[in-house]
Amino acid sequence: MSRSICFVFAMVVCSTPLWCQVEPSATGGSGGASDDTYMTMPAAVSGSFYRTFLGSHRESYLSYGVGTTASYDDNIWGGTNTPVSGEMYTVYPMVAIETSTGRTSGRLDYDPGFIFYEPLTALDQVTQNLSADFSYKLSPRTTLSGQEMFSQNSSVFSQPYTLAGSTISGSSESTPIVIFPYGGEINDTTGANLGYQFSRDSMIGGRGYVSLFRFTNSTQDSGLYDSTSYGGSGFYTRRFGRGQYMGVRYGYWRATTDGYSTTSQSQSGSLFYEVNLGHSFAFSVNGGANYVTITSQGYPASNTWAPTGSASFGWQGRHTNVDATYGRAVSTGWGFVGAYKTDTLSLSIGQQLGRRLEGRISGNYADVQNLASFATSSTESGHSLFGRASLEYSLTEHISVATGYVRVHQNYAGFGQTIANPDADQVFVSLNYQFRRPLGR
Repeated sequence: MSRSICFVFAMVVCSTPLWCQVEPSATGGSGGASDDTYMTMPAAVSGSFYRTFLGSHRESYLSYGVGTTASYDDNIWGGTNTPVSGEMYTVYPMVAIETSTGRTSGRLDYDPGFIFYEPLTALDQVTQNLSADFSYKLSPRTTLSGQEMFSQNSSVFSQPYTLAGSTISGSSESTPIVIFPYGGEINDTTGANLGYQFSRDSMIGGRGYVSLFRFTNSTQDSGLYDSTSYGGSGFYTRRFGRGQYMGVRYGYWRATTDGYSTTSQSQSGSLFYEVNLGHSFAFSVNGGANYVTITSQGYPASNTWAPTGSASFGWQGRHTNVDATYGRAVSTGWGFVGAYKTDTLSLSIGQQLGRRLEGRISGNYADVQNLASFATSSTESGHSLFGRASLEYSLTEHISVATGYVRVHQNYAGFGQTIANPDADQVFVSLNYQFRRPLGR
């Protein structure tokens, strides 16, 4: 987790207000340098996350606390003919920081935790969830930004309930969600972006990333594989009118699957269009094609073309927010062999139902089709679907209670944990104690 620690340290250091200037606007049109001279990097190429918190929180703040969750699951041990039910008890501290100055902006959420299972105490484990998104102006026309996502032993079931938002973005990069709720796994993805505005309405830039996916219990996780991937991309974009961006992007990535001696390489080209109206609304659409080469020891190389594209939007009102994205992409990792075509759909809706009551529903659907014709099984093809609904009530300024329901259905042929019992349900109740205070200007 060394990269994650360095990422967090850099964000905290950069949060100090070093540059006394007005924060650049994302809007276009005419005006002086204080409102629209400087461009922002479009989410279609930066990978930035849409905001999901409710209310008009625009100040820099620090939030920290501790929470506990008790839940009941009707299928905590997959791969058997008869589902095994049980209870989970989670204790987790949490910390979040959001900062916005003339030079920096960013958000960090970190939630470590301890999960205890009853009666299957052999599944007891430590869990961690970290997401970070920041932007730093090296100069008035040069912007550095990055995102970090780290999880250990975490899924839609095993992760604790927290106040952290989702990580839906306008980027075309997409990965399927394979839900392996209670196995040991580590997923770490780090990306960095650099954009240079060489004229009033034109910007060029690039992005690089590296992603690791590891299983810590190879016996239990039979049929899935560790993977490492990395890649980069370059883009050109031009601003038209008020917050409208259009551009072109080229990307390359390479991935290896451990234990199967498989390497996948892809080159992609796409066009994108985006509308960005500050914190309130963003819409992005892009489309293009991938050329994929897959090689595996003992088999001839496999080459294929695959269309890619995505459409997403984020809307933030005072009492409601909605984030949604659909994407068709070529992806790697998440335990699968080689490369695969994915169709994914994600949705998150939050609503302020009262002065102290908030509700949220979210869901994701992923369909996966293997592109490697030499695969020895059909594990690489299948689908997953999950939905989550929750209510949170603030008892006091610092204490809140939440309850919710999660439903999962998935089926990947050849993967025993999803064949015998493809469905799982969970109900939970959570008690959170949290402080929030604004940071100095």
